[in-house]
Amino acid sequence: MNRPSSGILLQSVGRSDLAIEACQSLNNLTDTNPYLDIIIFYRSWTLLPMPIRFSIMMDAECWGVSKTLISTDIKTTQTLIKCVGPQKKYFYVWDLEWLERTRDMYYGDLAHIYNNPNIELIARNEQHYNILHQMWKKPLCIMKDFDSQVLGDICS
Repeated sequence: MNRPSSGILLQSVGRSDLAIEACQSLNNLTDTNPYLDIIIFYRSWTLLPMPIRFSIMMDAECWGVSKTLISTDIKTTQTLIKCVGPQKKYFYVWDLEWLERTRDMYYGDLAHIYNNPNIELIARNEQHYNILHQMWKKPLCIMKDFDSQVLGDICS
């Protein structure tokens, strides 16, 4: 059995801006490069925001990714840190959740995620890029709303 080469970790595949942008980007990538193997791994199942042309699996299956794995929030990054299969690990910082929604986490917990030497940060926009660079470490790049060209470059 072949292992998936790349994946994206999402909390949910439901109707959210994050899930919609990820699904649209992967649909575009599948149309332009059907040999690019990217799977969305989800933690909780809800109805998909649109018809898809790529694979999805529960996040428990992400251990099988061999090449690139991208997390999208603090909780999925905690899963990413534990994965031993991927050669490259990225945290796509969709929003700055640590500013307002991490009351149960301390600086050391966040530093373990954002400053992790095994994970590259990807910023969603220039503002996030500057904040991440000043607070934690310099992001690898900016990927606006799951830009399919940037995503394809990262995963190929």
